[in-house]
Formats: sequence, C-alpha cells, structure tokens
Amino acid sequence: MLTLESALVWVPGAISASYVVVKWIRVAQREHYLPGRVTTVAMSWARIHPVSALPYLTAWLVFVGAGPVTRWAAPAAALLAATAPIGLRTVTADKRLVLTPRVWRLLGFAGLLVVAVALLLGVWGLALVALLGPLCVDGALAVAKPVEARLSHRFVRRAARRLAEVAPLVVAVTGSFGKTTTKGYIAHFTQRARRTVASPGSYNNLLGLTRTINDALTDDTQVFVAEMGTYGPGEIAEMCNYFPPDVAAIVSIGDAHLERMGDRATIVRSKSEILKAAKTWVLNVDVPELAKLADEAPPGVEVYRCSTREETHARVSAVAVGDVWRVRIDEKDLGDVPKTEAPHGSNLAVAIACAAAAHVPLTLIARSLTSLPRTEHRAAVQRDPHGVTVIDDTYNSNPDGARQAVSTAVASRGAGGRIWVVTPGMFELGSAQDAENRRFAELVRSTPQAELLVVGRSNRRALSRGYVDGVADGPVTVSSRSQAQEHLRGRVSPGDVIVYENDLPDHLP
Repeated sequence: MLTLESALVWVPGAISASYVVVKWIRVAQREHYLPGRVTTVAMSWARIHPVSALPYLTAWLVFVGAGPVTRWAAPAAALLAATAPIGLRTVTADKRLVLTPRVWRLLGFAGLLVVAVALLLGVWGLALVALLGPLCVDGALAVAKPVEARLSHRFVRRAARRLAEVAPLVVAVTGSFGKTTTKGYIAHFTQRARRTVASPGSYNNLLGLTRTINDALTDDTQVFVAEMGTYGPGEIAEMCNYFPPDVAAIVSIGDAHLERMGDRATIVRSKSEILKAAKTWVLNVDVPELAKLADEAPPGVEVYRCSTREETHARVSAVAVGDVWRVRIDEKDLGDVPKTEAPHGSNLAVAIACAAAAHVPLTLIARSLTSLPRTEHRAAVQRDPHGVTVIDDTYNSNPDGARQAVSTAVASRGAGGRIWVVTPGMFELGSAQDAENRRFAELVRSTPQAELLVVGRSNRRALSRGYVDGVADGPVTVSSRSQAQEHLRGRVSPGDVIVYENDLPDHLP
C-alpha cells in the first residue's frame, strides 16, 4: 500500500526523472537524433559555463553523502539534477519539442529504461536517471537507431521505385556550405525549360529526399534537384545508392562539421561519395581537393570546372569585377550579377554548370540571372524603410561564409555608415573552432567602422580575444539575439548595415 511518506519520496523522483528525459530528448531532436551528441552538449555546458553545473554537483553530493542516511536524499538529488544545467531552455522555449512519431517512440524507449531502473533500484534508480539524463537519452537513441532504420526502409524503397518510374534527370548537390543556395539557383534555371522538383529547405538526408520524392514527384517531372548533406562517411553513398544522380556537384569544402568528421580529408571523402555513379561532375576548382578530383576524373565522365578566379581558365566562371560577378560559360558572356544579389560567386557558377548539364539553353540561363531567388537566412540582403541594410546569414556556420558576409556588408554600407556584426560565432569546427572565431573577430575589428556583438557564451572567449588587441575595446556581450537587437535600437542610422552571422542554437550555452 502506498503511504503518504512513500508518495512524497516517489512522486518527486518520478517527475524529475521524466522531466530530465523530455528535456534531453528535445536536445536530441535538435542534434538530429545522433547517439552521443546529447552527452557532448551536456559536457559543453559544464565546460563553457561551469556555474550551470552547480546543481549537478550538489545533487551528487546529496546522493552520495546523504544516501546511506536517508532515502529522502534520492528525491532531493533528482529535483536538484532536474534544474541543471542552469540556463538550458526546455519545453517553454520558442522552439519546443516537436512530438513526431519518432519522438513518441524515443519517449517509449526512454520510458522503458526509467521503469526498468526504478524496478531494479527503487527510488534511487529514478535519482540516477535524473543525474545521468544525457547518457540515458543517448542510450535510448542507440537502441532506437536500428529500429528507426527498419521502419523507414519501406518508404525509402517506395521512393526509389517512384524515382525509377518517373526517370527524371537527377541533379545532386553537396558541399560544406552553399548547397541550399546553389540548389535554389539550379531549380530557378532549370524550371524555365523543364518541369523541375527540388528538395525543399534543408531536406538533405535520406529521409528528407525520400519524403520529397514520395510527396512531390509527379509523372511529368523532368528534373529532380536533390541537396545531399552528411555528418560522416557513408551517408551520401547510401543516398546515391537509392537515388543515383546523373549530374553531381560539389560546391565547397570547408571546416563545417569538422568536430564530427575529425579532419578535412574525411570531409572530402564524405562529400566525394556523390560522384561515384554520376556521368557529369560539376566541381568548384577554387578548392584544391576538388581541382584534384577534376584532374583525376575517369574516362567517360564529363567535368564542368567552376571558379571565381580568371586565371584558372575554368569552363564556368563568376569572376569579381567591382561590385558584380561577371559570368561566363564556354567562353561566352552570360552577363553581370550584383554581389548583393548573389554573395557567393562559386554557388552561381556551379548552378549555371548544372543547368547547362541539364540541357537548359544558355539564353534562358542568361535571362534568369536578373531574377535570382534569395535563400532565407543565407546571406539574404534586405534594406528596411529607414535605410538600414540587414544581412541575414543566420543559417551559416563556416569561416568562408562568415568572411563573405562581412565583405557584402562593406559593399552594402552607405556613406558614413557603420557595420554591426551580431554573432554567437561558429560551431562544430572541432579543434579549429577557437582559432577560426578569433580570426573572424580580428576581421571585424580591422574593418573600418565595424563593431562586434557577441551572443551567448559558447565562443565568447575566442571572439573577445580576437577583437581586443590592446587598441580596440572589448565587444558587446549579450545572452540572446533579442538583447542584441535591443542594444542596437537607437544606435543604428540610415546607411548602416546589420549582419546577423549565424544563430545561437537555443540548446547551447
């Protein structure tokens, strides 16, 4: 029989353990359900913001120290652990846990784990779940991974059959950055001549492409433009196995996701999986590794070399001439494109090459250059009614893109205007993260009339070190982008440029 005393011990423990599981499953969703990432995020909170771990430390002291004395230590430890890390947003944040079928299954696996531990260890088991929440959720993710793969396989096979039935020309694009913008350009060019379907937004994994094909591919589709992303070797190879491309493009190689992949060679190897089955390769030869791939293309493969440098003599080029990109293909001029309309010439060159490979007439491509689409949150340039230019680059977290955003800001600034760079810095760059953030802050500091506003704590130290050299004052530090916007209110004038470079994921410190 459950007594009042037992209820007062068990209920807080059960509520705390359940809350901790839900909180960290939300982090798992934000980290694409990759086993191990939840624990990595938890450790980053303790490393970057040590004060946030105080409830954990106190909970362990209670659990270990008072445990032998009284069982009240178990619910007390669980309640303390549930408040950690201090500052982590939970279900009350703007980006709430989305209760998809996959999340419900993950909650089920985690729930079974909680019940099993509670049956084995009693209320102390609930306290342990609260104390080891990230590890518990990572364990549930590891158990769920093969189950999820099996459940999704029938949808993937259906998509593969559908693609084979419709038989469109498949244009696949990947890269460390720029692939979403390039995909948008390719679709913009090809739809002028052929019925085109492109994977939406950042639907760039196996299930995203599967859903696009099953939901959007029609019998009259002639071109399918597929963005392919990866966190490591094998992922793009699997996508190409089910959805083999006819035209394969690599836009860039950079340090994005270096933390997950380990080194640049692994990034190159992972991205180049897209080339295996394709008969046409489109490569940005400004990248040395991609130039080497172009040189080593096997017989029978058509290669479009793309570049932003005139001296490379690439087949397709977008070369900077003042404030425009001068676009050429096969020694034919297609026209000039303002840099404010297309901040990255390499994206433009690769997209034009893909459209040409898809047999779109060059005259149509040239006419389409005057109405390029803008990809939301990726170097999108807008001018507000007060004459202030806003560059929204909040979906970027790579050094090359960040530097280009500052260059675009300089080109967009009015006479006497200032540049305000609002950023949490760059993430997932592994051992290069501190150095790259310092270099970016140095760039902002060396740009005339530019100021830096640092959001969050994750890269605050590196950005501050790069910004301060004994001459400049330290950067403004805020906890959120909304606080940065509040700081700018009343300080921004016509002719100024505000750059929102990357956004702080709300599950990171």
